Amino acid sequence: MNKKYTNQIHTDMSFKSKDIISLMTDYFKIKSKLRPIKDLPIVLSNKDNESLESVTWFGHSASLLKIEGKKLLLDPMFGDASSPFPLFNSKRYSGAFSLERDDLQEIDAIIISHNHYDHLNYKSIMQLKDRAKHFYVPTGVAQYLIKWGVSPSKISEHNWWDEITFDNKGELLLPIHWGAFTLALHEWSDPIERVTKEANRLGVKITTPQIGESITLKSTNYPSSTWWKEI
Repeated sequence: MNKKYTNQIHTDMSFKSKDIISLMTDYFKIKSKLRPIKDLPIVLSNKDNESLESVTWFGHSASLLKIEGKKLLLDPMFGDASSPFPLFNSKRYSGAFSLERDDLQEIDAIIISHNHYDHLNYKSIMQLKDRAKHFYVPTGVAQYLIKWGVSPSKISEHNWWDEITFDNKGELLLPIHWGAFTLALHEWSDPIERVTKEANRLGVKITTPQIGESITLKSTNYPSSTWWKEI
């Protein structure tokens, strides 16, 4: 692929010396709160009940959705760090994550949102590629999977604005893209604090499972504790 993506909205990419000073100042102000002081707990229950429709959050964006008899694994990044470069590394908050759970042995589809290191992870794909029947990925990502040994016949590649539309009548909010790595200059729990506050303000039903905890869909009892406050 020889084409280059271009922002459709003008984006100022300049970076001046004053920006560096501001960035360093912010970093040292917030440094002690960028990650939890101890590892986040992982719920180890791994019973694979095929009859239940459920979703399991594994930290950051990695999630397993079981619905209508299918198992969909979303952004399966189970690596220990968010970057291949030690200088910019953020170690996973929950420590090492095992892929030997019963519910991760046979997967109908793996869906990759984009190819950033904290979403597309070589070691994770190598462990999962033979367990998955198919991969759905954005334009340009198939080349990585093929290089890593995934058969081209198992890959569907989609361009920007491609979409599958259905009326899912969503009634429950499950926050993701938090709880695993330090990727910005804010307190590690800031994303979940902000989204729960806004959900409560708007009257949106929200669930806050711990890492690895499964949620049974269409249940009347969802995890809703503020467990991160105890870390």
